Amino acid sequence: MTPVCCAFAFLMAVGPLPAGDESVRTAAGQREISDDTARLELARVLQKDSRAREAITIYRQILSRRSDNLAARVELAQLLLAVDDPLAAEALLNEVPRESLGREALLVLAAIAETNSRFRDAQSIYESLVKSRPSDQVTRFRLAQVLAWQRKYEESISQFAILAEERPRDIQLLRTYAQVLGWAGKNGESISIWERTFTNSK
Repeated sequence: MTPVCCAFAFLMAVGPLPAGDESVRTAAGQREISDDTARLELARVLQKDSRAREAITIYRQILSRRSDNLAARVELAQLLLAVDDPLAAEALLNEVPRESLGREALLVLAAIAETNSRFRDAQSIYESLVKSRPSDQVTRFRLAQVLAWQRKYEESISQFAILAEERPRDIQLLRTYAQVLGWAGKNGESISIWERTFTNSK
């Protein structure tokens, strides 16, 4: 039997496609994609395609229908921050009780605080997130940075020391660490770390 005949025989065996408004996915026993899920996926694809304004419109449509859609709220806040509208992003997240916000939402709030030079607020959020997940190196790095920007050098250096131990070959991390050591007047330690970065980059 030829491949075409085989395909025809298969179609005859399974019968015609379902009629009416019943989808192929439903006929196959798979869960339907809801309108809200479809809109969320559309907004994500628009964002990937650099069509931010269209994505923002779709996200707002989702929230107008379901204000409790936290995923859409957080993603919209991230997008608003990316297009340089931190005030709108913050207002969006402040509509939700802080205790209801997940880790991603809190990271967005901390980033907004950084953008507005509210380093103490960012520090508070980063400290709580590092405490709850000490293995989160990215958040620890952000904490170390905002501490340094407030000239809290000893606290910043303590965080960088942990990171440097965990990532001894991360040149950019080590160079940022060396820079902060220099700001703190720890010239000998700063020189040592700077020299390590040249050794590692060979």
